[in-house]
Amino acid sequence: MAQPEIVDLSEIILLLGLQATLTDADAGLLTMLKTHVENDARRYVRHNITQPATDYIEFHPRTDRTRHGAEIVELSGNMVSLQQASIGGNIIQLDQIFVRSITQIREDFDGYFGAESSDFPAGSVLTEGTHYYMRVEERINSTDLNKTGHLIRRSGNWPPRAGTVKVTYNAGFTVA
Repeated sequence: MAQPEIVDLSEIILLLGLQATLTDADAGLLTMLKTHVENDARRYVRHNITQPATDYIEFHPRTDRTRHGAEIVELSGNMVSLQQASIGGNIIQLDQIFVRSITQIREDFDGYFGAESSDFPAGSVLTEGTHYYMRVEERINSTDLNKTGHLIRRSGNWPPRAGTVKVTYNAGFTVA
């Protein structure tokens, strides 16, 4: 999936004060450097910074939680750490952080990662606020932002069996 830009080339040119003296060769060099720096930034934070054009689709839990706990991201001030989740716990750790919205969650106790066409039927859709919620940790430009990627079950726990929850969501610190 092609990644959206983190910063526009015109912003870099303006910040460097090169508007009047920029040559085609300089523009080519800046474009190449910008691509490398943006890719390095994504690798460093281990998450996509920008919001892609299509939603993420994930199946959880990745493995059966009946034997061992999964890791979840914990956020404390400016520190991020990995902690062990409880077995069959009430938190799902999404792969991406900076979650903007949950498009849909489906739960199917026989839906092993969507392997069969009958997995995750229409009746398996969960309702936000009733079945689960996403903790809002910041509000940016009228958009709720969840920085940890946690989905929290309102009552009880998420199923411990692998691939029984299908999550479709939108994430990225900057808007596409």
